[in-house]
Amino acid sequence: MPQKKKSSLSQYTRRAKRMRQVRSQETNEDREHRLAYNREQTAESRASESSFNNETRLATDRERHALSRASETLTNYSQRLKVDRERHIESRALETFTEHSERLTADRERHAESRASETFTQYSDRLTADRERHAEFRASETFTECSERLTADRERHAESRASETFTQYSERLTADRERHAESRASETFTQYSERLTADRERHVESRASETFTECSERMTADRESHAESRASETLTQYSERLTADRERHARSRASESFTQYEARLAADRESRSDSMAKLMEVFHKRMTNFEEELRKSPHLMSNTALLAVEFIQGFCGPSIEQSTTANGAPEPYCRSVTSKKL
Repeated sequence: MPQKKKSSLSQYTRRAKRMRQVRSQETNEDREHRLAYNREQTAESRASESSFNNETRLATDRERHALSRASETLTNYSQRLKVDRERHIESRALETFTEHSERLTADRERHAESRASETFTQYSDRLTADRERHAEFRASETFTECSERLTADRERHAESRASETFTQYSERLTADRERHAESRASETFTQYSERLTADRERHVESRASETFTECSERMTADRESHAESRASETLTQYSERLTADRERHARSRASESFTQYEARLAADRESRSDSMAKLMEVFHKRMTNFEEELRKSPHLMSNTALLAVEFIQGFCGPSIEQSTTANGAPEPYCRSVTSKKL
C-alpha cells in the first residue's frame, strides 16, 4: 500500500521545528552572518520589485500577521513580545553608529511611504489598533518595566534631539503640530474627554513618583523648551497659539462638572496658600537675620535706615535702590509701597 502523502501543514511544521533546532545550536557569529545574508537578499529582492508587487506583498504580510495574531493565546503573545524585545536588544547592541543611522533613515522612509499611501479609513484603523495595543501592553507591565521603559525612552529621545539640526528640529515640530491637529480633529467628544482624563492620571502618577531633583530638572527643561519655542514663533503663530489656548481652556471649563470645578478651585487655593507660606517663610528668615545684625553690631543702631534698605532690597529685589534719598534713608512712597507688599 503506497505511503500516504503528508499535508503541506505538517511539512511546514516539521521544517519549522528543524529550523528552530538548527538556530538554537548556532553561534553568535553564525547568527550574525545569517542575518546579514538575509538582509542582503531581502534588500536585493525589494529593490527589483515593482510598486504593485510591493503593495501585494505588504497586503499579504498584513493578512498573514493578522491571522497569526488572532489565533495566538495570551501566553504565546507574551512570549513573542519577550523574544522580540530580546532579539531587538541584541541586534541594537551589536550595530555600529553608521548602521544605527542607516536603520533609522530607512525606517523613516518606509513609514513615510506607508503613511502616504494609506486612506483615511486605514489611518483611523491603524491609530485605533495602536492605541489598543499600547493599552494592553501598558496594563500588563510591572512598575519596574514601566520605569525602565520611560528611562530608555528619555535617553533615546535625548540622543535623537542632540544630533538633529535646527532645520530638522523645526520640521519635526511642524510635523508634530500637524499630526496632533489631525488627530484632535477626528476624535469625538467622548474620546477627547477620555484622553484628557488619561493624561491627567498619567501626569499625576508621574509627578508623584519623581524626586525633588527630577522635578527641578523637569521644570528647568520645560522652561528652556518653552523659551526656545516662543523665541522662534512668528506673530501669526503667537496669535494662533493664544487663540487655541483660549478655546481649549473654554472647552475644558464648559465640559467640567461642578465637582471638577470645585476640585480645581480647591487645588488653586492650595497652590496659592503654599506660595504664600513660602513667601512668609522667606520673610521671617530675612527678619531674623535683620534682628541678628542689629544685635551683633550696636553701633549700626544709629543708622538703621541703611539696614532697613538692605532688608527691603534682600526681600523685594534690587529695584528699591532707585527709591532712596540722598542721605540713604528710604523715601516715604517707597516705605508705603513696601509696607503694602509686606
